[in-house]
Amino acid sequence: MALQYETTKEHTITVTGYEGTVRHLVIPDQVDGCPVKTIGKNAFSAREDLESVSIPKTVETLGRYAFYNCKNITKFAVEEGNYSFVTIDDVLFNANKDILYAYPANKSATSYTVPSTVGIIINYAFSGAVNLKSVNIPSKIYDVQEGVFDESSLYNDASNWNGDQLYISNWLITSKNVSTITVKSGTVGIARKACYNLNKLSKVTFPTSLKTICDSAFLNCPKLLTVTVPKQVTTIDDNALGCQENITTTEEMSYFVVGISNRLVPFTIKGYKNSGASRYYARKHGDGKKMKFVTLK
Repeated sequence: MALQYETTKEHTITVTGYEGTVRHLVIPDQVDGCPVKTIGKNAFSAREDLESVSIPKTVETLGRYAFYNCKNITKFAVEEGNYSFVTIDDVLFNANKDILYAYPANKSATSYTVPSTVGIIINYAFSGAVNLKSVNIPSKIYDVQEGVFDESSLYNDASNWNGDQLYISNWLITSKNVSTITVKSGTVGIARKACYNLNKLSKVTFPTSLKTICDSAFLNCPKLLTVTVPKQVTTIDDNALGCQENITTTEEMSYFVVGISNRLVPFTIKGYKNSGASRYYARKHGDGKKMKFVTLK
């Protein structure tokens, strides 16, 4: 196995992959005397030979899709003294334990409860997880990113689908391209891009249990021209409603992308004063004044 890497102008190392095969990858803390600071975007994506990964204490940044579709990983480990990442039961988190980065796809457990400290589940975190039959998402979670359960046993389990929508725990994760969606009662959140690019969708009904609609949840739904938002919804993230994706976007290096600008389309939100819906409108309506707000009583 030969490690592949780039040296930055600051004389630090970004790992970009490796040649050959390796079952148990131990990433070094330095190369040619330079500290290994970053695991790059797609560095180990789709490596089926990997069964475990050890991350040194020097690593501070994890690129997008670094471990995407690594179907045989059973364990992540982080060297003691790393101030950016940590593992709990072989699962990779940031050091504060409020961001879940990656669940080992071939971990033998059949159920998993996301720790109560977590607020964000990073995109594709559980993708390819073949043994899971259930995941419990705690109430503190406020951001479930796109593709979290893609290609997993949970995605392929028909019992997790309510008609054309996939629900994990009490979150709507994704939907097929349909004209009408009635989000089921008890749902507290709608994940990022859960209803992305649904060009048939023209009507959505939200339950009173709903609290959060994540970024880009209904991005690129050209026939969806109006929604009624219950007063119980406290958070509607950017680009969640009434937005169309611009053709040009910024390069996505890290998991947290800034600079992507989507444009508003003619759209009406029906909601309540001092609610998540009214706050979303207040942030958005200045862009060409295409968004309208109808106050409900």
